[in-house]
Amino acid sequence: AQWPPAGAEPVDADRVARLYTDLAGAGYRYGPSFQGLRAAWTLGGTVYAEVALPDGLRADAGRFGLHPALLDAALHATAFRDREGDVPALLPFAYRGVELHAGGASMLRVCVAPDGDDAISVQLADATGAPVASVRSLVSRPVDPGRLAAAPVADRVFLDGWAEIPAAADRPAVGPAPVSTVEDVRSRADSGHGRAALLLDVEAGDVREATGHVLAILREFLAQPALEGTRLVVRTNGAVATERPDPVQAAVWGLVGSAQAENPGRIVLVDSDGSLDAPSLPSLPDTDEAQLAVRSGRVHRRRLVRAEPAGPFAADPAGTVLITGAGSLGGTVARHLVTAHGVRNVVLAGRRGGA
Repeated sequence: AQWPPAGAEPVDADRVARLYTDLAGAGYRYGPSFQGLRAAWTLGGTVYAEVALPDGLRADAGRFGLHPALLDAALHATAFRDREGDVPALLPFAYRGVELHAGGASMLRVCVAPDGDDAISVQLADATGAPVASVRSLVSRPVDPGRLAAAPVADRVFLDGWAEIPAAADRPAVGPAPVSTVEDVRSRADSGHGRAALLLDVEAGDVREATGHVLAILREFLAQPALEGTRLVVRTNGAVATERPDPVQAAVWGLVGSAQAENPGRIVLVDSDGSLDAPSLPSLPDTDEAQLAVRSGRVHRRRLVRAEPAGPFAADPAGTVLITGAGSLGGTVARHLVTAHGVRNVVLAGRRGGA
């Protein structure tokens, strides 16, 4: 709350002003939206800084827990750390102990302190000194910018893929306990349910209705202390690994995937074609796998696979190209399609409609 902190020495204003020019020379090239550092101070090995979103982005701050351009700008304060010798280009490698305390900030007071030899801790506050976010430890690793530029396109583009894994030899005597409502989940928790898994089958229907129903069950399942050692298997039908995914099932798959990211190890997604019965589900191999697809009785796990080199872009001059995301990047893509590929009909679709 005391700002700048007592005893902190201001970094020379000229050095702050040329920060992004210096960073570009070191291999970091930031566009105008990410050039948010305004001032900096040092106290021992700790760096304090002020960062702010540019005027054009401040109206968007409320849409985020922490605006990504603001978080990125906060890390630019590390440029003023007192380090000996040539410092290689570094990229964030591992975040630990991340907490968001308040959302919607458009400017930050930043404190970056050393945490061992190769890590820093980060404290972020708003203009009054109230906590916004904190990172207990951020580890960075050196990277050779030249190697990134030289990488062929085929080594940088990946797609979803499904790799087959052998089916388990032994099936359990008892399969997962089925649940279809919030009350079912509460009942399993109250009865001292001791099975390793619960099974939720996703029914066909309206997208909003299906996702709302599954969300309610997910919340109840994760809120029950008695079910902490239990996994929830969510079984969809035709959500993934098919040429024509079912929109309702796919929407549920995406929703549950977000819940998996927030609750590691608690939820398993299985997209089934009906060829594997319910008792087999807990014995699916590699129980650490979070997302599986069953096709003709064979189990596949989700993996990234290298994309095959694509041929040249070709558009039907009489057709229409749809671009989702009508921001500055969408406009750039549209102009490129028109000038370089002869496209005549373009639809830009964005959240802001006519604006």
